[in-house]
Amino acid sequence: MADITVSTDIDTFLQSADNAAARASLGVIEYPVTGLVSSGDNSAKIQAVINSVAANGGGDIVIPAGTWEIASALVISTSNVRLRGEGGGGSQDVGVQGVQAATTLKWIGTESDGAVVISGSLDGAGAGVTKNGTRLGSVTGFATSDVAKYQGMLIKHDSSGVYDLIMDSASGYVEIKAASNAAWADSQSFRIYKPSVMVEVKSVYGDGTTDQQIIGSGVSQIHFDCQLAHIGLRVIAALNGVYEDLSFIEPKTAAVYMGVKNIGTMDKPAVINQDPQFNSFTRIVSRNLAGGEYGGLLVCNGVFNWNSNTSFNNFDEMRAFIRHGDGLIFGSFDANRFHNARVLRVADGVAGTGEALKFLGSNRNVDDVPRTNRLTQFESTGGGAIICYGTDTYVHASRNNEFPWINTDNGTPLPTIETDASCFYNTNSGNEYFKKSAQLVVGSTAANMEAARLNVTSESLRIANGSSNHMVLEGAGSMDWKLRVDGDDLKIAGTGGDAELKLGNRTSFAAGIATKISTVNNTAINWWYHTYVFNGAVGTDQTAILNTGAALLTGQEVVIKNGGSTYNVNLNSNGKEIDGVTTATTPITLTPRQSITLQWDGTEWWIIGRG
Repeated sequence: MADITVSTDIDTFLQSADNAAARASLGVIEYPVTGLVSSGDNSAKIQAVINSVAANGGGDIVIPAGTWEIASALVISTSNVRLRGEGGGGSQDVGVQGVQAATTLKWIGTESDGAVVISGSLDGAGAGVTKNGTRLGSVTGFATSDVAKYQGMLIKHDSSGVYDLIMDSASGYVEIKAASNAAWADSQSFRIYKPSVMVEVKSVYGDGTTDQQIIGSGVSQIHFDCQLAHIGLRVIAALNGVYEDLSFIEPKTAAVYMGVKNIGTMDKPAVINQDPQFNSFTRIVSRNLAGGEYGGLLVCNGVFNWNSNTSFNNFDEMRAFIRHGDGLIFGSFDANRFHNARVLRVADGVAGTGEALKFLGSNRNVDDVPRTNRLTQFESTGGGAIICYGTDTYVHASRNNEFPWINTDNGTPLPTIETDASCFYNTNSGNEYFKKSAQLVVGSTAANMEAARLNVTSESLRIANGSSNHMVLEGAGSMDWKLRVDGDDLKIAGTGGDAELKLGNRTSFAAGIATKISTVNNTAINWWYHTYVFNGAVGTDQTAILNTGAALLTGQEVVIKNGGSTYNVNLNSNGKEIDGVTTATTPITLTPRQSITLQWDGTEWWIIGRG
């Protein structure tokens, strides 16, 4: 049998659009994009291949090596359609970006589609705006009942031309991504736009009852030269997607935006769940140091009204180079996992102001906040903060987010935690912090611990225990010591014998062992003080009555002193025995400068000493 010679052009043959059958027979399910031009808009050509592959049930679309300009978004809206380049390269904090990428998509479109969704003026403090809320005024086309649909859109200052991203909205309010509305004044004119997006993977909705979210689509090995584009990649309500080896340079708002709604069409939500879930993001990097210096790597959001948010996704090897933008911004976002995420704030002669990570709060609902997310080995260098927003800024605080092994060796700051926010973290040095607001709350049960959180004020530690066994010090011998609150008293007691120290509400230890002293004249001894000194200022003999109506502690001592120089003090036992003497009416007389020390055994008084 003669040798078979395989043409070196077999790959070219198989990738040709005319040889789909040959590809399928060999199990090769890749669809090349051909006919691209080096200068000019390639959006339609790439989108045509996407549509064709979608119609065939899915597959891998390959964009060849080169820099390819696009002027409109590339949209994947069906399952199992994956867009892939030949290599996404990576962004760094120095040097020319994108030169290591094989496949580059370069945006040549506008900042938005030019259509104004809504324009008008803000109605601020006069409408009762509090906690980071900015109210939209009387605006034509604005429907309060449908306001949640504006999340993820751009709101623009008419006067300054600055764009912000709407993260949350309810009852006529909007909240912008920066968690600060300081730049927005009353009556500020604004416009809302649909943001420019380079590539979008989204579920689309029909009747809202029979539709399913798309599954298994993704984007990989592409460099995004964002130029004027606000968002490089947007993932909306898609499941099980794979996004890897992607780099972004200068997105004006975010390299990657994840949300729960097809923002581009302003349609009503479907009945089905709309969460982007179980997606995998690996080796994603962005840089915002030049024209798009206010953008960041990742913005994730949701809408509580639709019972949907960004959740159960995995992010691995994420890097952001920022200057004035924020690296990671999380709105309605829960149960997501990160490993080895890094944000570097680059000065390069210009002091940066961006923060590494923000867990926003919400003014809408307690569950419309970032919660139960875990970021392992997170690192921030260059000064960017980790901020967990609470009720200082919002009505509802972020909660229960976790940072195992924060890398402090490279200068990562510990989280800033606002009031009522919660964050759990430890560091690479082994220090552990389980924090509520900035204080530790410990409880014997989850229920009493959560109840105790509501009582925290300025203390560093609060311990709650329904059985009044708040703390046990385990000894090396046969006895442990318990510190507990018993009614209104504090007790330190051993587990064996009668060893006990009880501090009641009349006990005072100031500097060292000190007891309270009171200077009095004719009075009943009510046991609020240890020592009573009668100063004789009334100019006659005085009476001291041992008041048994007040609560007495077994073992309690009292010292009574005649501090005068002329008159006597007559001590009345008020019906109780003193040293076994039952006579209640015969007083003990203290002449000038004399004193007596008495101790109560629970039934009668004993004279301990006289002086």
